[in-house]
Amino acid sequence: MRKTPFLYLKSAVCTALFRFHGFEASLVACDGRLPALSGRGTVRIGRRLVLRGRVARCELGAGRNAQLLIGDRVFINQGVVISAKESIEIGDDTLIGDFSAIYDSNYHQLDPSHPNKPRPGRCRPANAAVARRQAAAATSRCQAEC
Repeated sequence: MRKTPFLYLKSAVCTALFRFHGFEASLVACDGRLPALSGRGTVRIGRRLVLRGRVARCELGAGRNAQLLIGDRVFINQGVVISAKESIEIGDDTLIGDFSAIYDSNYHQLDPSHPNKPRPGRCRPANAAVARRQAAAATSRCQAEC
């Protein structure tokens, strides 16, 4: 991402947009389209969040009484959707790839004869830092076995 005066201006607008929606944010840099935001819950963003939305804009939100916590130095690529129904925590130095979706709720059933929607208040929190550590541990086990 080239640092131009336009980028600095757009980052100021993006940061203001986040704060207008009630998000606790320091500096948010936006490259491309501005994100879609919905914040009826608590959204806290650490230092230096970068959002890229050249092809498709990102969507961030937290439902009523939910929390979305994003750490320091996080990069979110285009088309990403992050929607918290209870709690999502994204750790420091996390990179999220194109068109990823992060939910802590199950919005639909896969098989009509086996409904698997959680009962109200039964969502499970999502923690990207824990998932990253589990993936690294699985990779280490695989390398040790090979």
